[in-house]
Amino acid sequence: MLGSDQERMTKYEEDTENRAIELEVLKQRRCRIWDRFEELVQAYEGLERIWEQSQDVEAPMADSGL
Repeated sequence: MLGSDQERMTKYEEDTENRAIELEVLKQRRCRIWDRFEELVQAYEGLERIWEQSQDVEAPMADSGL
């Protein structure tokens, strides 16, 4: 058990500092995850456009009997 007020204050400051570091690490991780999510959304949308364009090209060919 902590004895003096000084020991308790030191422990509190260390704990607070450690929690602040943990919070910063979590924020950075969340930002990296969000950035990756946005990259994946853009890639998906690009592939979706390519697929839609290929459907537009194939539809007239199917109608003409080719």
